[in-house]
Amino acid sequence: MSSAARLAVCLAAVVLAGSLLGPAQAAAQFLRLARSVDAGYPIETPQVVACRYDSELCRR
Repeated sequence: MSSAARLAVCLAAVVLAGSLLGPAQAAAQFLRLARSVDAGYPIETPQVVACRYDSELCRR
């Protein structure tokens, strides 16, 4: 399933569930999730967390 299709499914789920998050915030979260799934790793891991766990994402 493409990331656009995953996004459409996720956004439909948010609308049906009546999420408490604002629509823009929910859409942004799902875009980050789709990008992370496509990349194969979390795209927004804070540097301090990556370094704490000796991740290859740590930029020392």
